[in-house]
Formats: sequence, structure tokens, C-alpha cells
Amino acid sequence: MRLVPVQNLKENSQIAINIIDNEGRFMLKEGQKITSQGIQILNRLGVSYVYINDEYCFHQGSKKYSSKIEGIYEHIITLREIGTRIINGTSGATDVTEATSVASKIVDEILLLPKDFKISYEPNKLIANSLIEQTIYVAMMSTALGIKMELPKDQLVKLCLAALLKDVALLSPKIKIDNHAAYRTHPQVAYDYLKAMYDLNEDILKGVLQHHELFDGSGFPNQTKGSQICTFARIISLVDCFYEIKSKHAFLDSTEMLFETRLKQILLKFDAEMITYFIRNAEVFTLDTLIRLNNDDIAVVYENNSTNPFKPVVKIIRSNTYDEGELINLHESHLVIKRIEYYVEG
Repeated sequence: MRLVPVQNLKENSQIAINIIDNEGRFMLKEGQKITSQGIQILNRLGVSYVYINDEYCFHQGSKKYSSKIEGIYEHIITLREIGTRIINGTSGATDVTEATSVASKIVDEILLLPKDFKISYEPNKLIANSLIEQTIYVAMMSTALGIKMELPKDQLVKLCLAALLKDVALLSPKIKIDNHAAYRTHPQVAYDYLKAMYDLNEDILKGVLQHHELFDGSGFPNQTKGSQICTFARIISLVDCFYEIKSKHAFLDSTEMLFETRLKQILLKFDAEMITYFIRNAEVFTLDTLIRLNNDDIAVVYENNSTNPFKPVVKIIRSNTYDEGELINLHESHLVIKRIEYYVEG
């Protein structure tokens, strides 16, 4: 299956993953063909991405856990209710219990995945709740990285909970985060708020406080660096940066070469151990992604490359040089990915 921005979606494309609204109602079901009216409705309601299947999707039976919006809808609802109580100033002890329950369920669900699952980017697909939905995806992938690092389960739950609570300061109208300087204080504000309101483990609180700190000391709010940054924060910060670059890159429709440059620049701000775990287990290009190579050949991402996630194995779709269906390992080739395509034209 292939992820396509709604703005690029074509009539008669086959939906690969159910699309639901923020009340849990089905809008489009797996296998349906999208109509021009359906595309207009998705645009009007603010849906950004959908998954489709076509003849160039070679992994139709393999759906990422994070792509199944129904599977995490329950978590979104719980966090939305907690967020509403924070906004209304009616939060209480039950919030931590409910958030911990979400974290435990996420950990259990990810621990059941095949051992070769990847840390990947998942864009917001649910209507509204963009901060909450992305927070859950970052928490899921932070947990996944923690699993790859072989953290014990109790630590994974704490890690996931820290990732779920990290942006709590951005939810409350009582906290003014209306400019860049104020935004850089939100981890400290969240730490102070959570410490005062709830009986949380200090490891969780430090994960919240330091989730924007960078190993080289260039992060915020306290420019903490090196080993002074706790493990939870180092994990969350790396995944958060990956998501931020990926989302901005998709929004700006930048070239893949520019994206690779930006991500590599960010990775230099993290410690070698964390980078190694990330590179070995990251899926920079999702399977079935259509791409244009720098020789203008059209190919599809066929297999991830654990040696270099920027250089996957691709399957040729259209070429003046290679045979259709030929597999090319970009790690061993002069070819590079030029940009993402969404359909094979002509």
C-alpha cells in the first residue's frame, strides 16, 4: 500500500486502509474506490493523507501497526479527554492512571509485532486532533526504539508515558506559548505542572523536561548536553526530530536529496549509540513508495536497507536502462532517489 497526500489523490484510487472521522465513524472503507466527490469531502474535512493500493504495491498484505487508525482511535479518545480536563482546569489523579493505561497498551501492542518491525514516520490521518494524533505516533515509535535498545518492559511503559505527556503544556490556555521564545519554555512548564499536579516517577518527568535537549547542548530549555540527558529524552528527542523533519519535508514537497541532507545534519546532534540504533532500525522510505531516480527512472521501494536506510532496494517500474521488475540496491549503485511520486503517469 502507498501513502498519498489527499491533494494528489486521483479519482478511482482504491482505498487500502479504512478512513474514519474524529468521532470514530467510517468515511471510506478498505477496498472502496474514491470518487471526485469523496476527494472534495476529504479536502473539506482536513484529511491530509490516505493509503491506496494499485498494481505497483507489492506489500498489500503487510500493514504497519501505526497505519491502522482504528487500532489507536481508543488511545486518541482517552488522551483527548485528558486534554479537555487540562484545558478546563479539572484534571486529577485519574489522568495519570488513564495515561499509564494507554502507555501499557501501546507497549503490549508493539511487543507483539514481528522482530523486524521498523521505526517509521506516520502522518496524521484522523480529522482534527493533529497534536494528539502525532503525539501518539511519536510515543509509539519512541517505544519501538526503546524495544530495539532492549529496555525492560517497566522502562518501556515509563518511556511511552513520558512521550505521551511531553507536550501537555501546549494544551492549556493558561500557558501562553505564543512566540518562539515562549515555545522553548514548554518542556520546563510541562515538567513543573506535572510535578505539582501528579505523583509521577522522576524518570518520566525528566523525559518530559529534556525531550528537546540535544547531545551537543544546542537544545532547550536548559541546553543540557551529553550524558546529562536521560535515556528517555534522548530517545524521544530523536524520534520527535525525525517526525518534525519528515512532516515539514512532506508539506514543502522538497526533494528527497534535500531531506536526506537535513536529517543527516540533525543526526549529528545526537550521540553515536542512539544514531546507530536508529539507522539500523529506521524505515526512511516506506515499502511501496513510488520514487523517481536521478536518471528519471520510476521505481518502487521494495525492501529496506539496514546498512543505509536512505538507500533502499528498489524495483524498476519504468526505465530506458533497466528491465521492468529488476531489483536495484541503491546502496551499491550510483543512483539516488530524486523525489517521491504518487502515480505512474501514462
